[in-house]
Amino acid sequence: MLARAVGAVPPLAAAASVALPALLRRLSTGTLPLRSLAAVEKLFKEMEGRKALPWENAVSAEEAVKVLGSFWGVSFRPGDVLDLDVGQMEALLAATTPASTLLPGGETAERARLLDNALFAHAESVSSRFFGKDVYYRGIVEFSNVCENDCGYCGIRKHQRRARRYTMPREEVVETAEWAFRHRMGTLMLQSGELNTPQRMRYLVDVIRAVKERTAALDAAQRSIDLAALPRDRTGVGLCVALSVGELPREQYQTLKDAGADRYLLRIESSNPDLYASIHPPAQKWENRVRCLRDLKDIGFMIGTGVMVGLPGQSLRDLAGDIMFFRDLGADMIGMGPYITEAGTPVADMWHRQFGEVDKPAHMREMLTLTTRMNALARATLGNVNIAATTALQAIDAVGREIALRRGANVLMPILTPTKYREHYTLYEGKPCITDTAEECQKCLNARLSMVDKKLKPGVWGDPPSFRESINPVLMRQAASTHTGGSGGSSGGSSRGYATRTAGPVPPAVGFLPRSSRGLHTSSVAAQQAAQARAGVLGTTPGGPATGSDLPRTNIGIFGCMNAGKSSLMNRITRSETSIVDATPGTTADTKVVLMELHDVGPAKLFDTAGIDERGLLGEKKRRKVLGVLKETDVAVVVLDVAKYVGLPDAELPAALEWERLLLDRAVAAGSTPALVYNTKLAGGGATADVVAATVPRLQAVLNPGGALLAAQLELAREETADSLAGFIQRAAAAAKQHDMPTSLPEQYLSEDAMVFLNIPMDAETPSMRLLRPQALVQEEAIRHWAVTLAYRMNLAHARSNDPGLVERERSRFLRALQPVLAHCGPRLIVTDSQAVDVLHPWTLDPQTGQELVPFTTFSIAMIHRQSRGQLPLFAQGLQAFKNLKAGDRVLVAEACNHNRITDICNDIGMVQIPQKLQAQGGRGVVVEHAFGREFPEIEEDGGGLGSYALAVHCGGCMIDQQKMRARILDLQEAGVPVTNYGLLLSYAHSPAALERAMKPWGL
Repeated sequence: MLARAVGAVPPLAAAASVALPALLRRLSTGTLPLRSLAAVEKLFKEMEGRKALPWENAVSAEEAVKVLGSFWGVSFRPGDVLDLDVGQMEALLAATTPASTLLPGGETAERARLLDNALFAHAESVSSRFFGKDVYYRGIVEFSNVCENDCGYCGIRKHQRRARRYTMPREEVVETAEWAFRHRMGTLMLQSGELNTPQRMRYLVDVIRAVKERTAALDAAQRSIDLAALPRDRTGVGLCVALSVGELPREQYQTLKDAGADRYLLRIESSNPDLYASIHPPAQKWENRVRCLRDLKDIGFMIGTGVMVGLPGQSLRDLAGDIMFFRDLGADMIGMGPYITEAGTPVADMWHRQFGEVDKPAHMREMLTLTTRMNALARATLGNVNIAATTALQAIDAVGREIALRRGANVLMPILTPTKYREHYTLYEGKPCITDTAEECQKCLNARLSMVDKKLKPGVWGDPPSFRESINPVLMRQAASTHTGGSGGSSGGSSRGYATRTAGPVPPAVGFLPRSSRGLHTSSVAAQQAAQARAGVLGTTPGGPATGSDLPRTNIGIFGCMNAGKSSLMNRITRSETSIVDATPGTTADTKVVLMELHDVGPAKLFDTAGIDERGLLGEKKRRKVLGVLKETDVAVVVLDVAKYVGLPDAELPAALEWERLLLDRAVAAGSTPALVYNTKLAGGGATADVVAATVPRLQAVLNPGGALLAAQLELAREETADSLAGFIQRAAAAAKQHDMPTSLPEQYLSEDAMVFLNIPMDAETPSMRLLRPQALVQEEAIRHWAVTLAYRMNLAHARSNDPGLVERERSRFLRALQPVLAHCGPRLIVTDSQAVDVLHPWTLDPQTGQELVPFTTFSIAMIHRQSRGQLPLFAQGLQAFKNLKAGDRVLVAEACNHNRITDICNDIGMVQIPQKLQAQGGRGVVVEHAFGREFPEIEEDGGGLGSYALAVHCGGCMIDQQKMRARILDLQEAGVPVTNYGLLLSYAHSPAALERAMKPWGL
C-alpha cells in the first residue's frame, strides 16, 4: 500500500529488507516536489539488504549533551555552539576513530559508538537551531577541465594523460544557468581547472555577466518588477553566482567580483603546510593559497573552503586544526570530502604505499564516517555556516550524502554539467552521477531529501547566517586538559600571523601518522571580534517563527490479545481507573479514547482497544475496528501476558504469537512505531516470577530478534510500575517523531520577504465572527513566519452575474485590492477558496500575453498537503479516475466536518458543486454518495464496502487529525480506490491550465 503511495513498484516494496519499511514511511510522509518513479526505484535498490537506515540515531539531543558534557567535563544545552580547542576536538576524534578496541580511560568500542551518536545528535540540534530542516542547493556546472596545475591527487591535473580536455561554449553555460533558475536552484557554482590566462578571464567575465543578466530578467518577468528600479547589487534577484576556479591575483578576483560573482570556493586541502606540500608540486605554496583566501574575503566575497579527509600522512590533530582554520578564517561555507584515489596520480601511489594492505572498502567506509564526524564537529564549533554534503561521500556509500545531512550538513550540490562532458571531469575514482541528466539529478536529490526528513529551500540564494551575524559559543575551557595530551591552545606566532600548535602524544587514527604542523589558529576571542566587526551595524536578524497554535497530538494505541493487560497499561499511564480491568475475556468491547498531556511528549491521545483474538462474528467486528485504530497511531504498543507462554516449546511459539506478529507487521505497514510490553503478571499454574521472566528472551527471539523494536518488561498490575512505563512511552513517542509535519504553504512563501493574498468568499454557510479553519490556519502560519497577508472577500454573485456591469465592478475591485501583491518584489501567492477558481484564474492572467500575474493555489489543496503529510502527488494522480468516470460508477464524497448544509440557498461544495462536476464529467448515471464528519466506509461491509467506489473525493481534512487522514488513505489504497481532493477537482473542472497553476507552487 505504501509503495503505491510513493509511486514505487510492488516488487521493490516486497523486498526482503529490514530498512525498507522505514524508508517507505519516510517517502510517504515527506514532500517530494518533482519526484519521479525512477528516482524512488533507485533509492529502493540502494536500500535493499540494509538492516537499518544508516542515518538514524537512537541518541536524543538531550542525551547527547549529557554524554559529550561528561566527556569534556562541561555543561551545555542542545543547539549550543561550542568553543572547542584543538585538544578537545582531537581527543573526541581519537576516542571515536578505531585505533584499538580500548579507548583512553578504559572505555570500550560501545562507548565510542555512544560518543559518535552523541556528536551527530548535537550537530543535528545545532543545524536545526539555525536552519530547521532546510537544505540549500548549489547547482554545479563544470565548464572546463583544462588545468595548468599538477596537484598530486587530481584526475584533471595538467599531466593526467587520460583526461580529454573540453571547455563549454559560453552560451551553453548560460542556457544551463537558465535551466537552474527555472528549477529554483538559487545558486550556480561555476567550477573548472585552474587556468590564469587573459582568454579565460574574458570568458569568465562574459559568462558571469550573461548569467546574472539573463536570470535577473527571468526573475523580473516572473515577479512583474522593473529591474531598473532595483538597487545596483540586486541581491536576491536571479541566480547567485559562485566560482571555483583556483588561485588568481587579487586584481583578477576584484574583476570577477565587479562582473557580478557573489561567492568563491577555494579549498585549503589541509591547514598543515607540511601536509599541503606533500600533495602539491613545489611551485604551489600553502602561503599563496592562504593569501588568496584572505584577498577574497577582503574584497567582499562569501568564501568557502575545505579539506580532504584520509590523506596519506594526515593525523587527527591535522583534522582538528583544519576546523580551527575554518573558524579563524571566518569561512562561510565548508566542504569536506573523503580522499578517494585516482589512478595515475602521485598521491594515489602514496596511499597505496601506506594503506596497500588494508581492506580498501572497509577503510573507505571508515573514512566516510570520519568525514561526517568532521562535519559534525564543524557544525558544533562553527554553528551558523553552510556545510556541504559532498558528492565524494556518495562514491563510497550510495546514501553517503544523506548520512551527512543528518550529521551537520545543510547544502547539496547537484551536478548540472551536460552529460556529454561529465565523464571528462572525474577528479577521483567512482565519481557518481556522471551519466545522469540535470533533471534526473534534481529529482533524485528531491526524493533523497524526504528520505532523511529534510526539505529543499527552493529559489533562494541561501546565504549562511554567519555572513551577517556572529554568535557567542559556549566556553569549553574547563576540561582543556582532561582528555588531551597538550594544552591545545595557541603558542607563539609566526610570520604568517598564525599561531603554531604543539603535537601532543595523542593516539593517531588507523593509518594516520603524527605530523609536525605549523600555521594553525588564533584565539576564539579574536575570531569572535572579527565576526562582530564583519557584522558591523547590521546587528542580529529577527528570530524564527513562533510555535504555531495547532500543536498535533501523538496518537498512542494499546493492542494485544484478550486479558494481556492492555487496560491495566492504560490505567497506569493515566494514573486513574480509566478502563475497566477484569479477568473476564472480552471486557473491553470497544475502543476507549483518553486525551492527556505526557511529560516530554506533549498532547497525546491514548487508545485502549479490544482484544484482537476474540472469535466469532462479534470478534471479527472488533478485530476490524482494532486494525482500523492501528492505522491512526503514531506509536503502537503491543502488550503480551508472558505467563501465557510459559512452558510452550520454542517450535510452537511462532504460531502462538500469530496475533502479536500480525499487529507488529500492520503497525510497520501503517507507518506507526511498534513497541513491545512484556507483562510479567503471575497467573495460576504455579509459575514463579523467575520462570515468567525467563520466558521473555524466548518471546523476544520470535517477535524482536534483532532488537530493533523498543521493548520493556513490566508488571502492569503494580502501581509502582507507572514511572517506568511513562519513561518507556516517552521513548517510544520520541522514536515516532510525528510532530514534524509539512506546512500549509510551500516554504518559499513563508518568510519575511513573502506576501500572501487570501481570497475568501463568504456565503450563508460561513460561520459568524470567525474564519473557516483552513483560512485561519493558512493566515496564522504565514504571519508566524513574518509574511505579509492581505485578506479579500470576493463577491462571487457579482463575479458570475449575467450583468456585465456587475462583473466588471467586482473585477475592478479585486484588481485594486491585488495591487500591493502585483507590486511586491519578493515571493507572492494567492490562496483562494476552491469554488472561486473559475473566477480567479482568468482574472489573474495578463490580458495581452496570457501569462499569470501571480501564482495561486487553494485552501483545500493547502490543507490536504498538510493533513496528508505531504502526499499531494497521490491526490493529483487520482484525477485520472475523475477523467475516466462513466455512468454507473459510484463516487464517495468525503467531508471531514459536520455543519448545517443549506443547499436550497447556498451552492454547498460537497452536496451541490462537486456532484455537479462529477455528473458533468461522467454523465448523470454517476452515483454520488457522501461520508460526513468522522464516518468513513469500512473496506469490507454490507453493500460492497470501500472497494465498490470508482473514486473518492476528499475535502482538505482540516477537522480530523493527520493520523485519521493517514488511516483513510491507507484504507483507500488497500481497497484500490483512487482519491483526489476538492481543490484539485474544481481547478481541473474549470480548466487543465487552472489545475497546472494551482499545483505549480508545490513543484508539481
